[in-house]
Amino acid sequence: KSQISNLKSQISNLKSQIFLVPQPMHPPLHTIDALRDQLQHWEAKHHKPSWVEPISSGCQAFDDWLPKGGFAPGQLIEWLSSRPGSGAAALAWVIAIRSVRDANCPSGSTQSIVVVDRDGTFYPSAAIAWGLKPEQIMIVQPKNLDDTMWALNQALRCSAVTAVWTRLETIDASHFRRLQLSAEEGATLGLFVRPASAQGQPSWSDVQLLVRPRSLQPGKLHEPNNEPVPQSPRPYRRAWELQMLRCRGGTAGGSLLLQMEETSGQLQPLTPSTHETSALHLAAELARPANRRRSARA
Repeated sequence: KSQISNLKSQISNLKSQIFLVPQPMHPPLHTIDALRDQLQHWEAKHHKPSWVEPISSGCQAFDDWLPKGGFAPGQLIEWLSSRPGSGAAALAWVIAIRSVRDANCPSGSTQSIVVVDRDGTFYPSAAIAWGLKPEQIMIVQPKNLDDTMWALNQALRCSAVTAVWTRLETIDASHFRRLQLSAEEGATLGLFVRPASAQGQPSWSDVQLLVRPRSLQPGKLHEPNNEPVPQSPRPYRRAWELQMLRCRGGTAGGSLLLQMEETSGQLQPLTPSTHETSALHLAAELARPANRRRSARA
């Protein structure tokens, strides 16, 4: 047992040395120090609880569809956007908020989300509208891919961070593997919003979902039994078809229909008979309107 413990310690130290090797391009020293200090401050004040159950999406049908009955800490989840404004970013953000809101934290401590926003398109006001406290979110805006990978690794390994949300255009297999190891080490949920072109590329994610928007008949929110729920005023809703492209520990290839009430972010199953023609609402896509074109590629 002693030899095993020493070996684990040596492996852990080696991992740390590998992850912290300076990259050819790196952020200014004051930026690195600021991020490191903030993460250390969170770690000193708050401690990640030991989850017994996976993180729920808030929708039982969605949870049952996933291999672990929800989103497990330490997993990487890819949300592939079938087209600009598909809603993949909004869905990933719903899960990030659920991970914080449902965390069983010790008294006096809170959990936090790190947003790595290389494009500068993340809109905090829309994100906080779903119930997140401003002090529970850190937004990092790296200037290049190397800075992005550094920030993601640091955040995923931090014990005070519950979820890391980011958009990723491209990523090579070695960087992806490092992120997967960092997420496992920190027991942090990684939520990566990616373009549909990522389908078929090498991946270290546990789950890869393709998000396709579906149209709805305005004004009727349906329960799983297809009974309409009275609404006053009528909420604005969005709907999607999710396709399971990759599923570690489960079976890929299935699909699921979901709808969301935008004012609360509540997810519900969508029955096939309820989706009809209507315009899609893009306000919850978590991007500033002025930057919509820049964010379209995700």
